[in-house]
Amino acid sequence: MKLSFTRVRKPVRLSLRLPVSIALDRALLTVAAFLFVGFCFSAVFLGSGIFRMLSGLTGAFFLIYFILVYRVRIWVPLVSALIMLVVTMVKADSNFLSSLFFIFSLFSSLCLAILIRDHDLGWVFITIPLFLFSCYLLYLFAVLEFGPTEFNSVFKGYSRNGVGAVLLALLSGYVWYCYEKKSNPSILLGALALFLMFPLYGRANIVGGAVLFALVLYLNLGLAGSFCLGLLSVLLLTLGFDPLLNYILGSTNFSAGIESPRSEMLREYVDQTNVGSFFWGTKLSAVDSIVDHGGNTHNAFLRAHSYFGLVGIGIILALSVAVLLMLSNGLFVLLVISAVFIARASLDIIYLGNIFDYLLLGPFLYFYRPDRSTVVL
Repeated sequence: MKLSFTRVRKPVRLSLRLPVSIALDRALLTVAAFLFVGFCFSAVFLGSGIFRMLSGLTGAFFLIYFILVYRVRIWVPLVSALIMLVVTMVKADSNFLSSLFFIFSLFSSLCLAILIRDHDLGWVFITIPLFLFSCYLLYLFAVLEFGPTEFNSVFKGYSRNGVGAVLLALLSGYVWYCYEKKSNPSILLGALALFLMFPLYGRANIVGGAVLFALVLYLNLGLAGSFCLGLLSVLLLTLGFDPLLNYILGSTNFSAGIESPRSEMLREYVDQTNVGSFFWGTKLSAVDSIVDHGGNTHNAFLRAHSYFGLVGIGIILALSVAVLLMLSNGLFVLLVISAVFIARASLDIIYLGNIFDYLLLGPFLYFYRPDRSTVVL
């Protein structure tokens, strides 16, 4: 007697509200995205701390949404955030509010980068802001003939170097998002962003923009095409080398050479660090060269260690491990984007613990792809 077994399938409950819920989710996230980006750029243009606070409150929405909607193993970032919060509360020094803002910006940006990737929100968070901001800067430069001095006067929240860093962050986020979605970034938009780095004067932004534009060419033309275009560019630059060199040395910050107070800040910071401050963070007020520059470390990693001590070093190690993972897995594009972020963060505090982190942290989340749950708002 032959027995046969038939698998009995459990009935599948279909919800007619599911597409509606997804549509409402996307609409809600899109509206919140417009508010968030609007508050961020209001902080750049107007310089009011109110807009930074409002961008932070909007970031809280994305953080809460992420926790509610995703089934995730969040104990590592959660414990890290709690430890950082404990260190901040124990120290309770003059950097208390800045430390809280750092924690909140970092972890809300991590969540926001995942939401941008998984909900296909790059157009509203990255592409449109990059295009509009580039067009506005082009108008200021080409029509109103703005130079470094004028750029410093029009943006009340950021200097011309900070404005260049925002443009660089937008370009970085744009290249990352196109890579994630397996689409080619616009060569024209990348070239425009690089071109605008020059009147914005900053050396680090120009170099970072050039690296990202080379990446844009690689993603569009491949290695051979990029190499040929590079040779053609070198030839054209050679023919007109003198005028270009005169412009770079006379109208950008390359005229200052490679001298920088950052090495002195780093040396004095290390000198002021003992066993106790290594674990709890060295006070910035104890470093004369940093005090002379208004308390600005010009290095986001120094600031992180000053705020959180050993946890700040943990952040540096986590970024380093992520870069090594990219290298070992052959993720060349993500590796280059990450290197631009780390290099730029080591030269200023506008990255890492600030409102535009969501544009920069995406490459580090390549290996983190949590499943969506059935919970919706």
